[in-house]
Amino acid sequence: MKDLLFILKEHKTNFYKIYKLALYDFITPLRDTYLGVLWIILNPLSQIGVYWFVFGLGIRNGRAVDGHPFLLWMLAGLVPWFYISNSISSGTLSIYSKSSILTKMKFPTSIIPTYTIMTQLLNNIPVIFIMVIIYVVNGYKATIYYIQIPYYIISATLLLMGISLVTSALVMAVRDINRIVGTILRFMFYLTPILWNTINLPPIALKIIRVNPFIYIIEGFRNTFLYNKWFFEDISFTIYYWLVTIIMLLIGSLVHMKLRNRFSDLI
Repeated sequence: MKDLLFILKEHKTNFYKIYKLALYDFITPLRDTYLGVLWIILNPLSQIGVYWFVFGLGIRNGRAVDGHPFLLWMLAGLVPWFYISNSISSGTLSIYSKSSILTKMKFPTSIIPTYTIMTQLLNNIPVIFIMVIIYVVNGYKATIYYIQIPYYIISATLLLMGISLVTSALVMAVRDINRIVGTILRFMFYLTPILWNTINLPPIALKIIRVNPFIYIIEGFRNTFLYNKWFFEDISFTIYYWLVTIIMLLIGSLVHMKLRNRFSDLI
């Protein structure tokens, strides 16, 4: 708990720095491109198009899911997954990629994974707006349930911070961690019901699948955009998710504080 409180205090003290660094990392890659911010939208949209063509048309033959077009059902799972996957991937390498800073100056290292995640959030926000437009164009009017979007974004961000504190610290000691994380993410993409429905799973398999806390975020987006459900309607899953998040933040803080004084030696 002491480690977590220290890191929270470090984040509070450097809140403006986190914002400025995230904004800088968001803008810098776009400066030398002709399309600029459009690349933030085009890249995920192209992936969405490929998944819809392969799984929606090729495998499902255009069949709906729970009465909703497959594209819209898939969209509510893919968009939050883009944020989750990209945040873990970039967060894992965040401290290692900024190693030049660590050797030249004293820097609050715990904020590096956080502002890296914030950069991915800035990348994801335009995609969420496009997603809303796609729903509205297809006859799905904006509802009161949309106010849950910030809740699910904050929920995902806190869990991602805990995970990235662990992986970013461990990768400084063992470079293979980055490849292990990449492999796990590929497995999790297909084991998480993003492109497939859980309706045919036996109860025991469904319970095992829902051990994955990211399903809470995926289902949350679908409940918001498609099923008109509040996050507190499944109170047991909500409690489970926040317990996992708190535990990950505690573990992440512990691992980070144990290794942070050795970061410059491990470069």
